[in-house]
Amino acid sequence: MTNKNYFYDVHYHAFDLSHANLTAFLKRILQNKEKGVRSLLKENFKWWIKLLIPFIPNRLISKKIVSALEDKLIHIQNTLSIYEQPIEDHFLIVEYFLKQQYKNIPPIIKDNNVIIGEKRYDKLVICPLIMDFGQKSAEYNFGGFYNRMPGKPIVKQVIDLFNAIKNYYSFELVVDKTTNKFEKIKVKNPEDKPLRILPFLGINPA
Repeated sequence: MTNKNYFYDVHYHAFDLSHANLTAFLKRILQNKEKGVRSLLKENFKWWIKLLIPFIPNRLISKKIVSALEDKLIHIQNTLSIYEQPIEDHFLIVEYFLKQQYKNIPPIIKDNNVIIGEKRYDKLVICPLIMDFGQKSAEYNFGGFYNRMPGKPIVKQVIDLFNAIKNYYSFELVVDKTTNKFEKIKVKNPEDKPLRILPFLGINPA
């Protein structure tokens, strides 16, 4: 038996927006408004101090604002573009894009090997985490008109994750050249897939 060389990602988030409790996220920001605003401005808005200097032209300040917002929005859009996809296709989409070159960054998966830095691995092992967006949050009254926050039972998330894993080992994504849309093709040998998915190894019961 030959030794396998694996690369592990033990803190991997795999869910879609039907699982996340976005109102709970906003609640945390609203509970500590000062801290939330500070964390938002800390990295991207260091230029704010320049507003205290009156001789800086407004157009330069405007450019800084637009530039900082564009950078932040690109990251947000990139995140949403994967989490808005149905969870059953999540690992298929990740595999597809890891095989593509992005700008001057070479593919991470090439010839069915995983290349990270200058090292070559046989498989990329990912350990999806489960986040409990459960009924605790539903008890919080946040003062709005629709003031009961939704509960997100973790059982549905677990079932969806299992289906996503099954889907990954059954199919591969290709782009139809006519429609320019994804289509699924059957996988002949699941063992040839470059990802190994081992869920729940990162559970934190706290």
